Amino acid sequence: MIHPSPNIDKPHYNDSQETIIKTFSWLSGLTVLFLSLRGFFDCYLDHVFAQRGDLAAFQITSGVALFYVAILGGRTYYSTSLDHNNVDELSKLFKFHPVAHDILVVGFAFQFWDFFVSLLIEEHNTPIMLAHHMLAGTVCWLAVKYQFLQHYAIFFLGCTEISSLFLVVVDFAKYFPPAESSPLLYTTVEICKVGFVFSFMYYRVFLWIWHSVNLLKSLSATRKLQIEYRPGTTPFVALFVFIDLSMGFLQMYWATEILQEVKKSFY
Repeated sequence: MIHPSPNIDKPHYNDSQETIIKTFSWLSGLTVLFLSLRGFFDCYLDHVFAQRGDLAAFQITSGVALFYVAILGGRTYYSTSLDHNNVDELSKLFKFHPVAHDILVVGFAFQFWDFFVSLLIEEHNTPIMLAHHMLAGTVCWLAVKYQFLQHYAIFFLGCTEISSLFLVVVDFAKYFPPAESSPLLYTTVEICKVGFVFSFMYYRVFLWIWHSVNLLKSLSATRKLQIEYRPGTTPFVALFVFIDLSMGFLQMYWATEILQEVKKSFY
């Protein structure tokens, strides 16, 4: 049986001015970067991007946000300061973690921005991608507001984006294929393709399942203390479980799509 711990932060919901300022700073920064790049591409590199400066600007801007959370999450996930085996279940759910908080704030800003900008870009306004942005953004917002699941956020919303770094390069090359006279660029893209497949399967399939099982164990083991530590959040616990399972199935769907593409490349 798990008992209350004096080392766990009591609810002090993070609607702080600092959090609000950081969220709007990232929203503003991403928007300014996107519009600046689009304007530059349309004016000076229109022939390079075949009148799709919006798509090129979107890929680069997304890459900036994903690089930030991926590096921050990956560095923290593999650091000695985050001992997964020796962290008690209550700390995994309720303890404040400054790096996780940073990842969640930036993640919310990015998913919010990505959702609305994707509506304007044909290649990205598919129902699956929009649903992904909504689910991920909801998790980020609730985890920040109720200081909940921050230990797990380092993996789910930070470390998993390592695979997205390869995907940004692969997608960019798909929309704007490198010239045949650029063997270095071609080789870089091919390396990123391999890196994406392996990193996706490792982080978003194998480790995703492992951490999801641990998350469900943490929620089950502490269910009687959740009301004490986070009063009024019981409905959100069920929502977290639903979103985790939904995102998990989405990862499995994407994994099958990736494997199909890999199969095609050999036949």
